Amino acid sequence: MSATSGMYLQDGLHISNDVKDSYFAYYPNTYASQLNVVVDVRNLGYEKKVTLVYTTDGWRTIKYAPMQFAQYYGIGSGSSLVSPNQFGIERWRINLPVEDVSISRVEYAVSYKVNGAEYWDNNYGRNYRMLLARY
Repeated sequence: MSATSGMYLQDGLHISNDVKDSYFAYYPNTYASQLNVVVDVRNLGYEKKVTLVYTTDGWRTIKYAPMQFAQYYGIGSGSSLVSPNQFGIERWRINLPVEDVSISRVEYAVSYKVNGAEYWDNNYGRNYRMLLARY
């Protein structure tokens, strides 16, 4: 696998949540929880905004957190890939601390704004749901 390999999005799809690399975990040695979400977006323009839209209370309140571009990302065994890759797909991520340790469930969707257009990945209208994993 070359360093420019990686995710390919089918034609017409501009954003996709990487569910295998996204997780919600509690770390007892730090007494903190962290929500980690990874998405891939088609590079449709230089200026873009990728945002995690989430709730911890069943959508009574909505929170927004900007995601960060990942120029390189690991794929295991000390190997890494470059972003954007040969298919023009970029990796974006967020590692969001959740300070209230009583929270055990998060629901979210991801917004991608570029060139005056807005694209969503909301799990086909069902939103993504994560339960807290305790380590």
